[in-house]
Parts: sequence; C-alpha cells; structure tokens
Amino acid sequence: MKRAKVRAYSGYRAEEKPIRFELEGREIIVKEIISEWRDEEGWVFVVLGDDERKYRLKFYEKENYWSVEKK
Repeated sequence: MKRAKVRAYSGYRAEEKPIRFELEGREIIVKEIISEWRDEEGWVFVVLGDDERKYRLKFYEKENYWSVEKK
C-alpha cells in the first residue's frame, strides 16, 4: 500500500469518486469503478485504469489521505 495523489469528484460527500491518480510518477485515469464499499477506516474502490489494470484505492477519512495498490 502506498499513499497516493488522487483527484476525486466531490458530490454530497467529499472525495466521493476517484477520477484519476498518480502511481510511480505516471497519471492514471479511472475508466471504471468496478466496486466500492465503506469499511471502518473509510471508502474503498476497485477501479480499472486507462492502462487496463485494476487498482484498489482507499480514502482514509480520519487521516484525510488516499492509498493505492495494484490488484
């Protein structure tokens, strides 16, 4: 798990849906949100990037940061 720079759409809640993120110096655009759920720490998203890979993005609400990992 790595901390990540994520740009997210904010609707009725902050950081509602990830739009793009940086990983290893490269910007990846989120093509599709495959699944999302909330756990005790925050929101979790499994997404498909424009590089055709799956990633797990997590927003930690109390600490106010994102993490990313390849699936």
